[in-house]
Amino acid sequence: MAELVSTGLPSNEHAFRNIIYLSPGIFNMFQTQLGVTGTSDQIDVKIKNYIIRAELLADGSVDDIHFGVSGPYREMFGISKMDAVFTEPIRVKKTKLLSHCDCEVDIIQLGSKLKGQTFDMKESELEKIFRKGTKDLILNKHQIFLLKAPDMILKCTVNKIQFVQIGEKVVKGGYGFVESETEFSFKPSLTTSKVMKIKSDKLKEKEIFKKDFNFQEMGIGGLDKEFEEIFRRAFNSRRYPQVVLDKYGIKHVKGMLLYGPPGTGKTLIAREIAKALDCEEPKIVNGPEIFDKYVGGSEEKMREIFKEAEEDQAKNADESQLHIIIFDEIDAVCRPRGSVSSGTGVHESVVNQFLAKLDGVDSLDNILVIGMTNRKDMIDEAVLRPGRLEIHKEIGLPDHFGRLQIFEIHTRSIKKNQLLGEDVDFEYLAEFTKNYTGAEIMSVCRNAIQYTLFRDIDAKNIGKLDLKNIMNRKVSMEDFKMSLEEIKPQFGVDQSGFDNRLSGGFIDYGAGFNTLHEDCKALVENLKNSETTSLLSVLLSGERGAGKTAFAAKIAMESGFPFVKMITPEDFVGYSEAGKLAKITKIFDDAYKSPLSLIVLDDIERLIEFIHIGPRFSNHILQALLVLVKKKPSNKDRKLFIIGTTSIKSILSELDLVDGFNVNIKLPLLKEKEEIVEVLNSISDDEATNQDIATACPNIPIKELILIAEMAIQKGGGVLSTDIFLECYETTR
Repeated sequence: MAELVSTGLPSNEHAFRNIIYLSPGIFNMFQTQLGVTGTSDQIDVKIKNYIIRAELLADGSVDDIHFGVSGPYREMFGISKMDAVFTEPIRVKKTKLLSHCDCEVDIIQLGSKLKGQTFDMKESELEKIFRKGTKDLILNKHQIFLLKAPDMILKCTVNKIQFVQIGEKVVKGGYGFVESETEFSFKPSLTTSKVMKIKSDKLKEKEIFKKDFNFQEMGIGGLDKEFEEIFRRAFNSRRYPQVVLDKYGIKHVKGMLLYGPPGTGKTLIAREIAKALDCEEPKIVNGPEIFDKYVGGSEEKMREIFKEAEEDQAKNADESQLHIIIFDEIDAVCRPRGSVSSGTGVHESVVNQFLAKLDGVDSLDNILVIGMTNRKDMIDEAVLRPGRLEIHKEIGLPDHFGRLQIFEIHTRSIKKNQLLGEDVDFEYLAEFTKNYTGAEIMSVCRNAIQYTLFRDIDAKNIGKLDLKNIMNRKVSMEDFKMSLEEIKPQFGVDQSGFDNRLSGGFIDYGAGFNTLHEDCKALVENLKNSETTSLLSVLLSGERGAGKTAFAAKIAMESGFPFVKMITPEDFVGYSEAGKLAKITKIFDDAYKSPLSLIVLDDIERLIEFIHIGPRFSNHILQALLVLVKKKPSNKDRKLFIIGTTSIKSILSELDLVDGFNVNIKLPLLKEKEEIVEVLNSISDDEATNQDIATACPNIPIKELILIAEMAIQKGGGVLSTDIFLECYETTR
């Protein structure tokens, strides 16, 4: 090792060799230190962590206290002329081979032919010049090379190097050797990009995904098809070099919209996409946070989001990194223009600013905007057109296989640690959890584990933990079943509402009724199995008390549909007309998201607020129902069954609502004696009394019959008698 002072070179030609020069005395001393003998006039030396080739200069221009070095190398070492620096001879083995090298190009000098012009330079031509100027040299990260090109002088800075991997051994370091298979990428500096454009003309695949990324471990259960389509449409084009894209006239996709019910994995898939891509750190923007209390502040925040991508594209052009911007709750930012009444017009300005950055005159090609929302209908249509957020992917409720995957993902840890009971049946759980979202299934798994941990808790000493046996407790099937009892799906069955309607039981009171029952069940099966029918609606009419609501509830619960909801007037007490309309519309919107859905519209005349005096009704709700009972699910794989009930079919017919239903079924009164007896037998065992009552009270609604019978039993001290029944019957008239 020796401390040498930097000095200049005898000529410019020496600088293009990209090496340093030593005096004979220093050169021989370094050879002796390395134990090298022979006639070679080159050795390798280490200066400030750079491994540089050094050559003997015997013309006397460099003495024993100096070393000859070019201006770019002094810049690289961070020294000036006459600065001293330690120089150490080093022996380097040619084992670290480079697979890839990224370089930044600066124009130092232009000749007369190119001066004052903008011109293109092929990447393949640059590679030839670079290989020629660095032949047999070691390449260091951040090393500067001076290169001679036709009618110009270039300065190339090595920004990034990657090594050829040998087996499973990971090769690391700050330097390496170029071989014939080494690939090069060149990009102009910010100032040079204004004069020279580097055109990629080499057919090489771009590495858009991280090398160590495993798609099998992404943890996105049930979204394989969605991710495959997103990759094909949004990322596939980014794998190809610019020369291929230019020939095909392909433009990169700049944005996608992920929409669907809450908890289905929209945020998860956006987060995993960002993890998978070898790109800049993604920016995550919460929609409502864009808005600022100061005038112009919201627009400034929007510009700031795209600032880094703009600077990168201006500097690196086609070779700039991909910038991912994730907008959560994008409907808060991109509301339809004109829909928000505001004196400042800030919502419109923010949407305009967003569109200008995404697809304006100086639009960016190095961005991918991922928007997420539960309300696609609340986004300005201009944002959704091609060239902007052009990919619209619904992230819906998981199917059976998806639910199975989600259960396996969220129990992976306890399974790995042998804490999962052998009796746990994921197939059963996946079948039982129809219409559960991914978030709800995660909650089921978490709750089941909580049941396991607190299974043997001592109520008298709740703070005491049995740490000795805690690791031996396994999560059992019973824990999952108890968890499922607590956690119900948002898009599931309205169990309490239907149980309330069937609290008094369900009585099959005769052949005629059984026929109606079987007909309705057949309609449900027809919709389930049909390949062409996606919507079927049935209107149940009849006098009050005929059992229409209970009949509809029975059909709904027997259907086996995963989404079953009842829209009933009692749910809307105190609601405004707009509030009622919004809730009805939301239930139908939720139904369209489920593979199989059933909605009961109970007491339609009350839903539309019909009264005979006037007459009066809510036209807004009526018009909504006229549309909704005929509206088919937009997705061909989804089906909807609607059951409506009414006691005044004639009025609904005048309002054209009856024609909206495919099938009309009338529930008759109890006319036959045998039917009345059958109902009374479910209440009282006195066959003779039941026969007498049936003879005395023909044509009675089933609800009225049951009510009067229960009143008579209470009045008769627990015994049903004909006289008391008839007395109560007259009281209710």
